[in-house]
Amino acid sequence: MEEINKYIIDSTIEELEENNNFIIDNDEKAEWAIKKIAEERAKPKGTYPFAKMRSKHIKTKSRKQKRTWTAKQAILHISCGGIWTP
Repeated sequence: MEEINKYIIDSTIEELEENNNFIIDNDEKAEWAIKKIAEERAKPKGTYPFAKMRSKHIKTKSRKQKRTWTAKQAILHISCGGIWTP
């Protein structure tokens, strides 16, 4: 895991340097960059589980509504004398 974290930090720093957005030329800038990268990596973890939970909730609700709609269509169709074929 530590090797993966080091790779992510190194590759992100290389991207910044390649784009000439930020050049790390001393320890202070390096520490600042590592801190910022860690902060950014922590952000999605806070919102992702909530978004995933909401997505599951919405999908479940959608499936329930579809089943209800299908059942109502079947009842209406049969009550009108038709044969229901979903």
